[in-house]
Amino acid sequence: MDAIRFNPNERAVTTPAPDDDSALTTSNLSAKQEAFAQAWAKTGNQSAAYRMAYTVHPKTLPNVVWAAASRLASLPKVEARHKELMQLATLETLMSIREFFAFQVDVATADPNEVVRVIARCCRNCYGKDFGYQWRDDVEYLQKSAEALDSKMNPPSDSGGFGYNGALEPNPICPHCYGEGHREVIVSDTTKLTGKARKLYIGAEQDRYGAIKVKMRDPQRAEEMIGRMLGVFKSELIDLRSPLEREQASRIADNITEETAGKAYLSLVS
Repeated sequence: MDAIRFNPNERAVTTPAPDDDSALTTSNLSAKQEAFAQAWAKTGNQSAAYRMAYTVHPKTLPNVVWAAASRLASLPKVEARHKELMQLATLETLMSIREFFAFQVDVATADPNEVVRVIARCCRNCYGKDFGYQWRDDVEYLQKSAEALDSKMNPPSDSGGFGYNGALEPNPICPHCYGEGHREVIVSDTTKLTGKARKLYIGAEQDRYGAIKVKMRDPQRAEEMIGRMLGVFKSELIDLRSPLEREQASRIADNITEETAGKAYLSLVS
């Protein structure tokens, strides 16, 4: 089946030229039939696919194109090729939907503490001798002592001893912090993030003062997206039908006549 030939003395031509089957594609279709099947699977519209695959005069009536496209689509080898293409498209779509859904689930269930966390550190008195102020080492102590002398102040006491380790947890019996210590914000090495945490993390920026602002995806928004995909919110149902199912729902009958096609077309545009 080939292009609809146009006679300038007629409003529309109803007899398409025969298709050229001299060069068949690997799908056992002519090049134009293959192009029609591809366009049909892509657009879900037989008439549009016919116009894309064949040369149709601009003045050709839509019902003529519709009928010709329907006859072409009803050919067993064309219909079989269309189903094959739609199955491939359906598989790709379902995979992409599943991947998107899985991504949202990972974001919704990721632990933000893997990216940024607030931890309690011991205070300087937690592990000092007799709960006195504890210095890291003598270098730190001497530096602070020199600063005190420059300011004409008494040197600090070293009665709490040395060896302060800020990574330790607060001492629950510390009389200075009462076991609470002080809070620090820890940002993980984002180059080492994996799994859900990597999906949660978007990026970071640092201001002129050195403060780091971490950007993460919103788990609550991901939960709402999951709810919509599952149909929890009835007013916001997402169409999860495959392309094949959507196309079949709007497909016109095979072997439709020009008269029936014309009436159907008029009913759509009226």
